[in-house]
Amino acid sequence: MLLTLRELSNLKARNLKKETLTKIYEEEFISKATHLFRKTDVLAVSDKKGEINGILTRKKIIRAGIDPTKTKVKNIQDGLFSLNQDSGFLEVVKLFNANNIKPIAITKNGKVFSFIRNNVILEKISLSELSNLSIDEIMKLNPTTIFEDETIARAIKLFKDKHISRLPVLNKKNEIIGIVTISDIVTKYFYKKQRARRGEKSGEKINVLRNSIIDVMQKNVVVGLEDETLGNAIKKILKNKIGGLPVINRQGKVTGVITRKDIMKYLEQILERGKIGPRQNIQIVFRNLGKDEQVLEKGFLRSKLQKILRKFSLGKDVQISLNVKRKKGRSRRKGLFEGFIRLISDKTAIFAKADAFGIRTMMDRLEDKIKKQIKKEKGKHT
Repeated sequence: MLLTLRELSNLKARNLKKETLTKIYEEEFISKATHLFRKTDVLAVSDKKGEINGILTRKKIIRAGIDPTKTKVKNIQDGLFSLNQDSGFLEVVKLFNANNIKPIAITKNGKVFSFIRNNVILEKISLSELSNLSIDEIMKLNPTTIFEDETIARAIKLFKDKHISRLPVLNKKNEIIGIVTISDIVTKYFYKKQRARRGEKSGEKINVLRNSIIDVMQKNVVVGLEDETLGNAIKKILKNKIGGLPVINRQGKVTGVITRKDIMKYLEQILERGKIGPRQNIQIVFRNLGKDEQVLEKGFLRSKLQKILRKFSLGKDVQISLNVKRKKGRSRRKGLFEGFIRLISDKTAIFAKADAFGIRTMMDRLEDKIKKQIKKEKGKHT
């Protein structure tokens, strides 16, 4: 039986699974940390007394752009975000988001004795009513991508500039063929040679920055579908120990990305609102379309409507009704579709109608009409 939102909200830090992290002394050089990072993605940093005073992540190393053989852990470590065992679930989630979802320290008598990781929160979501939500309500649209003929140096620049951790890799047809993450880059960039080659010192790092991104990308990409449930997406993320999923449509094109951060931020919003349901009520009605065709088109249409709602600020509790009809006529006009949409909220009421050969073109025309109406309404109030 799924946890209700109230049951989720009533959880305390003491109810959440905790773990210890591998330690590293603050005076050690980053080169030692990169070796430890082959088995974990985060380390607990301790002082000379053995007390934990911070953490160090893989991401921090690559974004810092430092020499691992000359930089000490204490120079780039992150501070601790801590709670006690009586802290409420919302407080825990808020602190995760404030801490960029890095592990939260649990203290007892003023000392750190364990950590809570975001995995535990995601597991709770997957066992709750939230698991039935569609990921197209949470995912980020138009994600940053990289092409197969670009370099590792380009990927590192994108990671730094965009503050992201993963990049879908596309071919010339804009199809996803792989993914590259900060972890992949760290493994290569700070990789120490096991054997010395002629003209090189033992342990010298291999400079792969000019190489193609194909050299480090993961070819077996785990993806999410636009109409997939949040519960399924979380299971994929946890099972594969990854930070997020590229989201694709039926044509295999990347339309978005959903990450652990996105899920955690959405959870905080839901807990603060005190109710789950979708923020919009979307109804889609078909006429003159077969059942199989309706199933194929419904996922696209829901995703398109979600994108429209994110693009335009339409107020709270939006009610959306979309009617899609195939127009009857001669055989050459079988692909002609007509769409009628009603968008009603506390701010506005919009009605638009459009027809076109193909549902996607029809929706593009509806979006243009919605945009014009919104612009017209704004003009009246200026």
